Amino acid sequence: MNQKPKGVEMKNANRVRFAPLIRVSTDKQADRGESLKTQKKQILHTVETLGGTIPDNCWIYSGQEHATAGYERQLMDRLLADSSRGMFDAVIVTENTRWSRNNRKSDEGLDILQENGIRFFIGMREIDLEDYDERDMLTVQTVFAGNIMKKMIKSSVQNRISRAMKGIPSVGNKPYGRVFKDDKWIIDSQKQLIIERIADRYIKGEKGIANLAVENKMNPAYLRTVLMERCGDGWSVTFKTTARIINELGLKSH
Repeated sequence: MNQKPKGVEMKNANRVRFAPLIRVSTDKQADRGESLKTQKKQILHTVETLGGTIPDNCWIYSGQEHATAGYERQLMDRLLADSSRGMFDAVIVTENTRWSRNNRKSDEGLDILQENGIRFFIGMREIDLEDYDERDMLTVQTVFAGNIMKKMIKSSVQNRISRAMKGIPSVGNKPYGRVFKDDKWIIDSQKQLIIERIADRYIKGEKGIANLAVENKMNPAYLRTVLMERCGDGWSVTFKTTARIINELGLKSH
């Protein structure tokens, strides 16, 4: 059975080596960075209080400021793979939602840690991986957190769609040459002139899009998109989310 942590015991010669799993749930870059800093600070304080240590090579399981889809799941997969390589003695997260919001993934991950003799901490509290009452409680918390997140995602998508239907920017970058100010769209006259000149020269066959893009310090693919899709009076917006949420909102998936 895993023993509950006691600072005095852990401060003896064999200090426990912790591997922090630091992940975020927001797509906003500034919020991501702040969340990561906060988690790191909390974990450093907790590990110091417990008398443990964090090897330099165990900071790799951090979300960094990365927005690539699925990246944070890869962090957990990498940590689990490394748990059999003697790199660390324990895994620590600031709260249960940083571990997993998927019950099956959570159980599978905890089984792997248990098999490899790795201890598991949520803040100051160690979860005894051989105590199935504790495992059951963590399962309940994981399911609850997962349901909350699904509701938040659904609400976010609803709000963004509502804003888009009112003509308010709600996704990605605004169309080239357009500014949304004081609740209305305004054309940037300087950029409008640039596009008009480019279009005129392209139609006359003076130069191709690639050369025109270089002259105007633009990406050729982006310039093509602007000319072909974003010079009219409409802006098509696409929302990507799970099929289940789309169905719940009464929308069509395509």
